[in-house]
Amino acid sequence: MNNDRPVRKTIRYKNYNYSGLGSYFITVCTDERKHVFGVIQNDLVILSDLGLMIELEWKNLAGRFSNVILGQFVIMPNHIHGIITINEILDGSKPYSLGNVIGAYKSITNRIARKSDSGKLWQRNYYEHIIRNEREYDAIADYIAANPRNWIEDEYNRK
Repeated sequence: MNNDRPVRKTIRYKNYNYSGLGSYFITVCTDERKHVFGVIQNDLVILSDLGLMIELEWKNLAGRFSNVILGQFVIMPNHIHGIITINEILDGSKPYSLGNVIGAYKSITNRIARKSDSGKLWQRNYYEHIIRNEREYDAIADYIAANPRNWIEDEYNRK
């Protein structure tokens, strides 16, 4: 059978357990990198209504998934950065993977955005980096916190 669709390469590590204990730095970009979540003014993020919704739903993730701990997070005009820790399951419920968590977040926020006629919200997929130690965790948390100050040089800052 001739299939003309391009073969999609996975960006995830093969044989890595993304539902096991670990911390991850994630970046999710808007569709076509549209600036829809707000603006940067004086090194501060001023969120749009859509940006406020995105922030609320991020905070809701820890309540929705019993094995998720949320770390540093920032909403930029056209992307988000955050740290998610997948923790041990203490109550015997099903462990959720990083993909489950991000998939649910994108689905919920997309559904809400469509109600406000915002169209497709997110690009396909997301970037993730496995955080390997406390020093790296701290450096990434600092990077996330500094993101609004560094917006002028940010690779995602293009209209």
